[in-house]
This record gives sequence, C-alpha cells and structure tokens, in this order.
Amino acid sequence: MFNRGAAVPAAVALLGMALVALPATAAAVEPRGGHYAQSKDNVVVATFDVSGGKVRRFWHSDDCARYSVPVPAMKIGANGGFSFTGTGIKNGILQEYTVKVSGKAVSRTVIAGSMTYQKTASNGPDCKTTTKFRAKRTGPVRT
Repeated sequence: MFNRGAAVPAAVALLGMALVALPATAAAVEPRGGHYAQSKDNVVVATFDVSGGKVRRFWHSDDCARYSVPVPAMKIGANGGFSFTGTGIKNGILQEYTVKVSGKAVSRTVIAGSMTYQKTASNGPDCKTTTKFRAKRTGPVRT
C-alpha cells in the first residue's frame, strides 16, 4: 500500500527549497559595458569603465585622495560584484595608500558600493576616508 501522506510534505519541502534558491540566482545582475560616474557638488565621487567583464580605471577624489590613486582592474563576479584591497599603492606624487573598493551591480546601468582610502606615508598629514557611491552608466567606455 502506498502512503501518500509522506510524499506530499517531501514534495512541498523540495518546492520550497527551489523557490528560496531561485531569487538568489535571479538577483545576480550583469552590468552593461560603458562609462559609469557619480559626482556631488562638482566633485567626482567615483568614475570607472566596465569592459571585458572588469571594472577598469576606477577613480575617486576627496580631501584624502586628491591625486589619482591607481586601482587595478577588478573582475566582475557571477553575482555582479567586484572588490579590491591593496596596500602600499602610490599615486603620481608618491603618496602611499591602503585602498579598499567593493561594489555590485544593482541594475544593468547602476553600480553601488563603497571605498576606503587611507594615506599611510609621504607628504601631508595621514588621513582616512570611507565613501559610498552609486554610479550610473553615462555612455560608452572612455578612451
């Protein structure tokens, strides 16, 4: 004799697990290639390009990081996220920084994240800033 009472809860449990797993994979967004930027009060908060599955030429300006601090290209993962952490990074005037950048595509044309720049050596006082950004696609990749 077949016991239907045990099969129904098992099927419901499997369906429930499938529905829980679906939103996590469906939420992954692949950002559209192009140039992304955010500015506030005529100051660049963040600007970068998305091309070849990477975030390239990431740049930020504030009271701590006034001169371009080079951030290497960051690979965009399957979940639409990217990150970089590095120490001893020197800008064009030989100031040394520790840099942490992370972000994630929240839509095909918007990427949000945060960055921390901490000056660790060279001229001027030590400083540290953490800034959140929400950059929008403004056009094609800049050359």
